[in-house]
Amino acid sequence: MRRHPYIAAIIAILILLVIAAVVIWWLNARHYEWTDDAFIDARTVTVGAEIAGRITDVTVTDNQPVEAGAVLLRIDDSDYQASLKQAEAGVAAARADIANVEAQTQAQNAKVDAAGKQVAQAQAALEFAKSEDQRNRELLAKGTATQQQAQQAASTLRQDQAALDAANANA
Repeated sequence: MRRHPYIAAIIAILILLVIAAVVIWWLNARHYEWTDDAFIDARTVTVGAEIAGRITDVTVTDNQPVEAGAVLLRIDDSDYQASLKQAEAGVAAARADIANVEAQTQAQNAKVDAAGKQVAQAQAALEFAKSEDQRNRELLAKGTATQQQAQQAASTLRQDQAALDAANANA
């Protein structure tokens, strides 16, 4: 070792530097946990949205604890608002169609009622014409009525029968 006195000094200095580095590392790094193969015992949950869309706002940060039901982010709702307005317009159109059908139904019911009244009126006129025709035939047979009166009563009977048939056809 006398041949190279510097080698022994350099080795001694290197040993002292290594010892100093270990002491400094021990004093500073012992407060920090580190590992190259670590596992965290924590609950992680995969989060998925029920609807698709563009995210407009994120209300949480990485590794922030959250509660169930907390709002994590906001999704752009403009497409859904447009769909809602379109659906509301469809509902309004359907309600208008319902009101139109109800109005048509009421109009048809009024026509049916009017036709029923026309049938009743035609039946009453026919009954009167039948009785007039019968009475004029009897009077003609007795000679107290003229042939013209009997023919007029028979004609009225046929007209009232035709009116009843027309009223029944309209009803």
